Amino acid sequence: MESAQLAIAIDGEIPSISNENWTSINLILYDEFGISWDRIKTIPKIFPKFIWVFTIGPFVRRFTGYTSLELIPEIIEGDPNGWEVRIPESVVSEADQGRVYKRVLEVKTNKLAINYSVTIGIKILRRDVWGEVAGISYAYIPVKASPFNYLDVKSVSPIIKAAPKSIKYFQIDITNKGYYEDIFLFDIKSEDGLVGIPNEQAIDIKTDETKRVSVGVLTKETIYDPGTPHVLDIYAYSIGDPTKTKVGSVVLITEGIYISPLILIIAAPVIVILAVIYLI
Repeated sequence: MESAQLAIAIDGEIPSISNENWTSINLILYDEFGISWDRIKTIPKIFPKFIWVFTIGPFVRRFTGYTSLELIPEIIEGDPNGWEVRIPESVVSEADQGRVYKRVLEVKTNKLAINYSVTIGIKILRRDVWGEVAGISYAYIPVKASPFNYLDVKSVSPIIKAAPKSIKYFQIDITNKGYYEDIFLFDIKSEDGLVGIPNEQAIDIKTDETKRVSVGVLTKETIYDPGTPHVLDIYAYSIGDPTKTKVGSVVLITEGIYISPLILIIAAPVIVILAVIYLI
């Protein structure tokens, strides 16, 4: 079988593969097919450019027009369990020599993956105008799973409560369920503006190791809070990959009364004056 005569290049860098969302890898396809139908169509009409098509025979007539391309991705090296690959727009309907096409390869993995790195093979089929396969080529793309995809985060206390305008410390257990040791950093924040700060900014965690981390949160100033839940989302990223991934959440409930020291300073003279007036 002849080659499909298509070259594939990566547009940019190959990112680490996420297990929550499809990770996109941009592809650039360079068509190197031997016959340019675009050029043949530019021949002046005074030349009987179509006569030879019907005189040479059916074999040649298969290539007298635009061909088409089909891209079929699959895992060819490494265990495919836990890996998913796809190319949403996998067909190029009108292919011709010298043309450039852009496509997106999408990859996703999950916790069932046995290998953290695999090789994706893209099978390229070129079909003639009759729809029959005229050439086959292959392209190979190595990918790796993001190490923080498999972090498991749990709060030590089931319920965390804090008073308004206070610093509350709580503990979380972080387990590295990935394939190799790495250094992780964390962002902890809520949609209503609360921010958590771990006592360790960078944490080295080995595979299957669990580390307990203390997190401090400064709650907002409120005179009276009957009990407001705040969801603190925990985002993690590797020191070698700045892509952040949500790995867990904790709920903090603020409740109580807060009296600002400034109010006491202002109110103290007033109370003294009222007391003197009362005594007089």
